[in-house]
Amino acid sequence: MKRQISFGQALATVVGTVIGGGVFFKIGSISHETGTPSLTLFVWILAGIVSIASGLTVSEIAAALPVTGGSIKYIEYTYGKVWGFLFGWAQMLVYFPANIAALSVVFGQQFVVLFG
Repeated sequence: MKRQISFGQALATVVGTVIGGGVFFKIGSISHETGTPSLTLFVWILAGIVSIASGLTVSEIAAALPVTGGSIKYIEYTYGKVWGFLFGWAQMLVYFPANIAALSVVFGQQFVVLFG
């Protein structure tokens, strides 16, 4: 199996995990906390700017380091094998299952709203 991802696959992943889950799941709580539509939009724009900045930061790190293989390899190169190992396990045991669970909740709620 080739280890590559096309632009369409990457776009679908980002839309599904970041945009799709966040727009339907968080807008109510953000609107409740801010109280005004203008402040809600400000929070969304600020979060978008932070997301773009973090994506650009990771791409700069990827371009600057002589290793390939993703975030685990970048942490191994920068901080050592122990921290890369722990980061990989943390992703496998905490981050990815939590991400899938959150998206499943959003999907379930939207499915019930759509189909009753």
